[in-house]
Amino acid sequence: MRRRLLVSSFLVAALAVLVLGVPLGIVATRLLGAEADRRVAATADRVARTLDDDLEAGRPIGARQLRALAGDHQAIEVIDRRGRRSTSGPLPGDGRRVTVEAADDARVTVLEEGEETSERIGGVWLTIVLAALVGLGGALALARREARRFAAPLEDLAAVARRMGDGDLDARARPSDLPEVDAVRLSLEDGAARLAEIVQRERAFSAAASHQLRTPLTALRLRLEDLQLRGTTPEVEAEIAAALTQADRLETTITDLLAIAREGRAARAQDLPLAPLVDEALAVRAAAFAAAARTATVQDDAPGLVARVDRGALLQALGVLLDNALAHGDGAVRVQLLRRNDRPVIAVEDHGDGVDEPTAARIAAGAPGPHGSGLGLPLARALVEAQGGRLVLAVPRPARFELVLAPAGGVA
Repeated sequence: MRRRLLVSSFLVAALAVLVLGVPLGIVATRLLGAEADRRVAATADRVARTLDDDLEAGRPIGARQLRALAGDHQAIEVIDRRGRRSTSGPLPGDGRRVTVEAADDARVTVLEEGEETSERIGGVWLTIVLAALVGLGGALALARREARRFAAPLEDLAAVARRMGDGDLDARARPSDLPEVDAVRLSLEDGAARLAEIVQRERAFSAAASHQLRTPLTALRLRLEDLQLRGTTPEVEAEIAAALTQADRLETTITDLLAIAREGRAARAQDLPLAPLVDEALAVRAAAFAAAARTATVQDDAPGLVARVDRGALLQALGVLLDNALAHGDGAVRVQLLRRNDRPVIAVEDHGDGVDEPTAARIAAGAPGPHGSGLGLPLARALVEAQGGRLVLAVPRPARFELVLAPAGGVA
């Protein structure tokens, strides 16, 4: 903004100099030329009147007499009726020339060197140029001052807005002497105050929800651990261990969801290799795939693929896609790791009937499918988008869902 203000002010000042200075120089040049012409003509008339008697009497005109009549930087030439020529000295090759008729049909010519007039004209133009430079310098200094005055409050507002976007809702801009900027500042502060109230209510709700969710979960864990300690058959113990594992996963899920609800962004995102996370998600569901007589394979088309993600959030989102493929798809499930447009991608596809058009439209709008189909997709999308990624239905039939993640090193 400062640069635009400086450039616009300088252009306006330069235009004013051109509009005023150039015509002034042209007028001054013409006035000085006209003054020189009048001066030479006056000298010629004066010389003709002075020499009238000598010319009528036929007396010769001497050079000394003509030099006495000539002005500064001037030369005089007199040609009488008989063609006799008299001069005051060497005649300049260029300059201003005026010829008048004198007595006895004589001609008097006065020549003036143009150097003096040219110097005066050059002095006028030099004065105009110097005045223009001074004016442009003053305009530039004034433009810099005004640019600072206008831009500084706006830059302060931009910095405060960035701090608010980063979560510092207590950030405030300094008052300025510009009413319009102050109006924006007050509106921004009012919006920040309302956002702070909303965040405070959400945090209170998150704390209450955390307590309400964890209390029965803790009781369930204690009950399962008590049954485990009593000692039962190996089959029952295996089921109890599996139930404890699911309880741990549920507690992790609750923790991740509440963290996202409180922070609204990827505070714990880090650069992680994706292949181990995919293997972990499949290992958790290996028993479920085996029970359904289904298989799940991994196709790694980008070995060593790394993305900037939160581990728990990505496992939850990937788990939703795998669970949906297991529950609503058919045949083998393939998980593909690839890179597209410098973005890491995890694709999950199966060989079922896929997704019909109405359901695909609801999924694209972020709504769950009918009869529970795709119920966890809005949750998975929220988890991925909180990490700077996207969840898309790439192919509806057979269904292929893709997690487009943020590249390592930052969110693109």
